[in-house]
Amino acid sequence: MTAPRDGATVVYALTGGDVAELMRAARRILTELLTGQQGLLAQLHEAETSSGGAGT
Repeated sequence: MTAPRDGATVVYALTGGDVAELMRAARRILTELLTGQQGLLAQLHEAETSSGGAGT
């Protein structure tokens, strides 16, 4: 990674393809996790709505 400074601004740039590949993999994994959590949340909301419950 390089981090040239221009006054108070620092611009970061990746120097190797391995880091970019790692970041793509991390993004894919986190996206899949978020999608799964959104599905679970939708199921919980649906179950709460169908039971008419506001919780006790």
